[in-house]
Amino acid sequence: MSGIIRPDSAVLIEDVYLSDFYQVSTTMAQTSSAGTNKFNDNHYASMTTNQRIKTTTHEFGHALGLDHTTGTYDIMRSGKLSTTSLSSVDKNSYTAAYATY
Repeated sequence: MSGIIRPDSAVLIEDVYLSDFYQVSTTMAQTSSAGTNKFNDNHYASMTTNQRIKTTTHEFGHALGLDHTTGTYDIMRSGKLSTTSLSSVDKNSYTAAYATY
């Protein structure tokens, strides 16, 4: 997966946009290839602070090109979880994604 965060150049500004939306669904947040991270107020309203931090960090991970993982303590694990620290899997995934830039 290629990320949406890219270096700016003299002719191109690569911005990332954040926005909220409200939708009754299982989608807590989403990252698009157009450079937008959207956060679902339907879920955020009932999340703990740690769940919000995890979900926001998770979506920025997607913006950097990271895919989902399955480790219990991974930020990139999908779901409404309270993990707030990067696991070794998250760090290694970032290092591998960074090498592709």
